[in-house]
Amino acid sequence: MSSTNVLITGASGGIGYELAKLFARNHHNLVLVARSADKLAQVAKELQSQGVTVKTIALDLAERPAPKFLFDQLQREGIAIDILINNAGFGAFGEFAQMPEEEIRGQIDLNITALTALTRLFLPPMVQRRSGRIMNVASTAGFQPGPLMAVYYATKAYVISFSEAIANELRHSGVTVTCFCPGATNTGFAKRAGNDQSRVFKKFGAMSAEKVALDGYRAGAVDRRRRRAPRAPDEHGRRRHGRPDARHFRNAKLAGHSVHPFSTPQDGHRHLPLDQRKSRIVTPTTHGGIKFCLRAPSCPS
Repeated sequence: MSSTNVLITGASGGIGYELAKLFARNHHNLVLVARSADKLAQVAKELQSQGVTVKTIALDLAERPAPKFLFDQLQREGIAIDILINNAGFGAFGEFAQMPEEEIRGQIDLNITALTALTRLFLPPMVQRRSGRIMNVASTAGFQPGPLMAVYYATKAYVISFSEAIANELRHSGVTVTCFCPGATNTGFAKRAGNDQSRVFKKFGAMSAEKVALDGYRAGAVDRRRRRAPRAPDEHGRRRHGRPDARHFRNAKLAGHSVHPFSTPQDGHRHLPLDQRKSRIVTPTTHGGIKFCLRAPSCPS
């Protein structure tokens, strides 16, 4: 039985829920956070059958005091977080000039402020233990501006930039930072954002949350020293070797420890048709740089 504690935000559905299932199957104890207490209770009941401890905390992380409240509660209960998955986020569709102020502030508060605060709170204990993993869930939206979802795209650009920077800062700390960038995914996100009938979803379709989460699990669970991951079950529930397939990776152009990964065709993303831009993983290399995993239909599964 693993004693590893994994904190997943936005865990009541979608990618967060699928990630929770993967970690539970590999016997990691879970702390699950979302707004809905009822949904969290259902998820906990399901996952506890895997023989793991599941703690649920119903909390709106968009509220400014919420990250500190969460951290303090876990500190009081003596729960040290080994893996932090910053998955909670939302987007809103519409022209910026017409968008309600509460929706603008809500996206910034959840997608940027809460993610930054949680990382800042849980990172120092990891550094002190010289062990830990953080995975920030961004989006392929973060690689370009997005008219009609201007704020959402901008918040995800922040997550990518922030994750890359602190991955570099932590390169000798024993702590890894991974930025996971899914493309269009079949979850409740698009419906809430109001763009589920957009051209991207109607023409190009969306990946299943289960498949996207498996990519994220393999990246977020990687031990940088061994370059291996815990075994993850396949779609049939069978265990198999969890090392990320080297054929998926594209190396960014590195200049010492100063990395600008989107400046050359080597990144394998900007030169793909839109329908192949599915999901992407940005994860630190052993020498402080960044590697990418592009999840597209042409990639081997």
